Amino acid sequence: MNKIQMENPKKDFTFDNHVDNYDEDLDTSNHVLHRNGTSSENAQTHVKISDNRRPIYGVLTEPLRGKIRNKKDLSQTFTSEEDYSGYIPKAHVQFLEQSGIVVVPISFSLSEAEILEELEKVNGIYIHGDSDRSIDNVKYQHAFSVILEHVKRSNKDSQVYYPMFLMGKAFQSFVRKIGLSNSLYRNMYKYRNQNLEVKLLKEYNDTFILHPLQFDESNAHSFTLGKFFSKQHTGFRAKDLRTDEALKQWITPIATFKGTADAQNQITINEADKEKIDEENEFVAIAEGLTLPIYIFTYNLEMTQFVYTDLYKNPDQEECIDKSLLSRHHAQFISH
Repeated sequence: MNKIQMENPKKDFTFDNHVDNYDEDLDTSNHVLHRNGTSSENAQTHVKISDNRRPIYGVLTEPLRGKIRNKKDLSQTFTSEEDYSGYIPKAHVQFLEQSGIVVVPISFSLSEAEILEELEKVNGIYIHGDSDRSIDNVKYQHAFSVILEHVKRSNKDSQVYYPMFLMGKAFQSFVRKIGLSNSLYRNMYKYRNQNLEVKLLKEYNDTFILHPLQFDESNAHSFTLGKFFSKQHTGFRAKDLRTDEALKQWITPIATFKGTADAQNQITINEADKEKIDEENEFVAIAEGLTLPIYIFTYNLEMTQFVYTDLYKNPDQEECIDKSLLSRHHAQFISH
């Protein structure tokens, strides 16, 4: 895994399942600023957003996976739940920064008042959905609820455009808060950790997030031709989203993973029988809010551009990621 950023890093500790424990290049605390006013911190001058012209997105940290070990005594460990240590994968920071976005980490361990204060300093929120521990972490789930309510209040009550991007596993937290049942999650079986094609369910001009593609023939042509890596082991199907009375009031599916409708079948299906499979059973790849700017991408766009995949140098790497020009154009369009 790539280097990480964490709150209050303990440099005497290392982390299982991580290449490194801290990357100072990801320390973006000097970018924090209020909407109105300037300040100086860490020898950096802060300017008003109206002068800066760069959007500022908050990125919610997530609970660390694995145990934290003392580098000097590997037998000494403590878990991330004990001190609420969090991280943001470097690839997600790079994915946002390529479009000029300033990234501001927001710790899930903050109090509700502190989270709301941080949310007032940014133009939108990005939740990377990388850690499976976030689903059962009470502190994280509370932070997610606070953010979701702030997004709703900002857009509906204050009439301020305040987008929320849910990437990877983040959709599970959303379903958990909004859906009527957690049984919507389905095992993806043979489509886990795979490069998958995206199939659009709507015309570009019938969506908000993909609306610009109707004026961009080049990107529109390539949008569904690449393949995109999905780390998800579970997902929700288009049919389940349309039948959940609560969820269908919030979001609508825009694209599915092509050909995944047979995931629940444990036997091989020949091509003739595949035509009989209900495409409504395909897993959702992209969804967006009906009345709120909430955008869900269940696959890992950041990996297309910013995860190193040289199998000659990393023979144990499991991911084989499509880095074709078509796939990179797709990822770049989304980041912008």
